[in-house]
Amino acid sequence: MDFISTRKSAFGAVGINIALRSAIDTIIIGGLFFYVNPNRENATLILFFILFPLAAIISTSGEVIYDRLKLDIAENRPCIHRDNAFSLRFGERIWLRLAVLALFSMLIAGPLLYIFFLVFISAQKAGTISILTGVWLVIMLATYFTVSRVGNQISDWYRLRITQPQQETAKNNSDRFMVFNYFLPWAGITMAIAGLLSWAYFSPQRTDIDVETVAFSCGGTAYIIALWVAHVTQKQAKIDIKASLLRFEDDEVLDEGTMYFLIHAWSGCVIVAIFIISRFFSWASFTPLQVTLIDALVAGLSAIAGALSGLLRARTHQRKQEEK
Repeated sequence: MDFISTRKSAFGAVGINIALRSAIDTIIIGGLFFYVNPNRENATLILFFILFPLAAIISTSGEVIYDRLKLDIAENRPCIHRDNAFSLRFGERIWLRLAVLALFSMLIAGPLLYIFFLVFISAQKAGTISILTGVWLVIMLATYFTVSRVGNQISDWYRLRITQPQQETAKNNSDRFMVFNYFLPWAGITMAIAGLLSWAYFSPQRTDIDVETVAFSCGGTAYIIALWVAHVTQKQAKIDIKASLLRFEDDEVLDEGTMYFLIHAWSGCVIVAIFIISRFFSWASFTPLQVTLIDALVAGLSAIAGALSGLLRARTHQRKQEEK
C-alpha cells in the first residue's frame, strides 16, 4: 500500500508540473504568436495548431520526466520495469519515443482542436484567451498521456543504470548519445517554434524585409534560444553524467560567466554573419519565407550551441562536487 500511495502522489505531482509547464509555454509562446499576428489568418493558424502543440508536448514531456527522475533518485523509489536495464539503444531512443507519442496524440487531438475553433474563429466569436485555453488543454492532456506511457520506464531505466556499477562510456557512444538526446531534439523543437513565430510576424507584411531587420531578428533568436536550451539541458546532463552516459575530457569545463559571454558572442556573430553574407551575395532584402527559413536555421544552430553549453556546465558542476 505504501508503494501504491507513493506512486499516486508521484503522479499527482507530475500532473501539477505538467499543468504549470504547459500553461507557461502556452502563455509565452502562444501569447507572443497572437501578439505579432493579430489578424489570425487561417493558413497561419493551421501552422500554429500543428507546430506549437507538437513542439510543446515533446519539450514539456522531456522536462517533466527529468524533473520526476530527479525526485525518484533523491527519494530512492522502487523500480517497476527492469528490462533493457543497460541498453544504450533504449537511452538513445528516449526523445524519439516522446516525439512518436506526441505525434500520435496530436493526430487525434489536433484536428479536433482546429475544427472546434475554426467555427468560432470564422464567426469571430473566440478571443485569444479562449483559443489559448483550448490549446493549453490539448498540450496538458497529450503531455500527461505521453508521460504516463513512458515515464516509469524511462525513470526506472536511468535508476538501474545509476545504482549498478558502470564503466566510463566510450567516446563514440557518448557523442552519439549527445546527438540523439540533445542536439536533434532541441534543434527540432526550437526550429519549429522560431519558424512559426517568424512567419507569424513577417508574413502579414507581404513586402521584402531589409537586411538589418533580418540580422537583428536572427541575433535575438540566437540569444534567446541558446540561453533557454543551455539552462534546460543542464538538468538533463547532470543525470546523464550520473548514469555514465556522457564522457568528457579533463579540460572540458565551462564556468557560468564564460557561458553567458559565449552566448552573447554567438548572438553577435549571427548578426555579423548575416550582414557579411548579404553583402557578399548582394542581397538587399529577403522575402518573408526566406526570413522564416533563416530564423529557423539560426534557432537550430543556437539550440546545438546552447546544448553544448548546458553539457559543459553540468560537467563543471560534477567536477566541483568531486573536488569537495
